[in-house]
Amino acid sequence: MSRALCYVGDMLTGFILLDILKATDEVDELLNKDEEWMDGIISTSDISLIYEDTESKNCVIMLMSSEREITVKQSLDEIIQKIKRATAITFITQ
Repeated sequence: MSRALCYVGDMLTGFILLDILKATDEVDELLNKDEEWMDGIISTSDISLIYEDTESKNCVIMLMSSEREITVKQSLDEIIQKIKRATAITFITQ
């Protein structure tokens, strides 16, 4: 399992767009519904930990504000590059 710890200061905040796995409930599981993906925006300052699940080939992002885990379709490298681009753009514009 690969991990990346994201520490972002006050000046390096930005937003990234990711494909997020829609949460399922008991009814969806009983109906054998397929996984649904949706676009989601995440603040880079709210990310505490990112790890890649080797079995499902998806990444999991842990958020600080809600202490929740979000499963995303992008790889760990893609997420890191998105964070770098988002924080660099924000840093330059301040």
